[in-house]
Amino acid sequence: MLFEYAVAVGRRKYRILPIYATGSERYKNYMDFETKVDLYLKERFGPGAELKGMERRGKGTHGTGYLLTFTLPGEERQVVMKSLSPSGFGHDHYSDRAQVLLLAHSNYNEMDKHIKALDVVGDSSDRFTSLKEAREFYIFMEKASGTDYFKDLDVVLEQGRLYPEDRKKARRLACFLAGIHQKKYTGEEAKTLYRRRIRDLIGHGECIMGIIDAYNGADFTSDEELVGYVKKSLPWWEKIRNRAKRLCEVHGDFHPGNIWFQDHDFVLLDRARGKRRVGCPAIAHGDGGCRPQAGRVACPTKGIASTPAG
Repeated sequence: MLFEYAVAVGRRKYRILPIYATGSERYKNYMDFETKVDLYLKERFGPGAELKGMERRGKGTHGTGYLLTFTLPGEERQVVMKSLSPSGFGHDHYSDRAQVLLLAHSNYNEMDKHIKALDVVGDSSDRFTSLKEAREFYIFMEKASGTDYFKDLDVVLEQGRLYPEDRKKARRLACFLAGIHQKKYTGEEAKTLYRRRIRDLIGHGECIMGIIDAYNGADFTSDEELVGYVKKSLPWWEKIRNRAKRLCEVHGDFHPGNIWFQDHDFVLLDRARGKRRVGCPAIAHGDGGCRPQAGRVACPTKGIASTPAG
């Protein structure tokens, strides 16, 4: 059963987050959500911390992000809090969401240039508490600065040409990917980890089967066509399941929305689905920077000739 909790602040009413429960698991006396956030900040950053603002910054396929503004004696700081929702990608139970955020906390902090996770907390009825009592989960992370790479690609698409700076950015990203993909893993559990990654690629809730199951009566395809992709995948699982030497470090969700440029450098967001997989440069979920446009897929850099700036 789904029910939602709204907190009142002054004359405004904020619809915060869905709370999921079944039977006796419902929360009867749910504490003001912002009060719990404020208490957590005091515990994490000291008793002088005070929450000043909680702004919803966006809702994606898998969850919602909030920008928290708080003060400490003599300074103002900001952090991002992100939740996951039961989106149909294998996040249906609260333990699934906990798994994703706990793994993300580890993955974020082990990759160069990635924003750092500060903590993972669980949301219980009256406080942010130990995970064993929690029913929803949030990851706190640094705030990313700059603009996402989609904006660069949109400009390229509009102007119909590549400038030297566009090439430099693409080369910078390609070199970064090549660098992490060179980090092979050959530990004792390499074979087991590799086989799981190949298996998950087909059957995981966020991969082929999960994405196909998320389509519900789409008018541009049919169940037969979608199921056919799974059938075509299974022979490849058989062919490559023993090639554990391919196991390497990856980002896992390397698409333009997770790449933010500021000046001439970049930071990465949302490293996903484990740190060791099979590297597939510049492609995440079939998305190489392509977007639907006027009934077709527009790829900003496809077919554009090199043109010197002038």
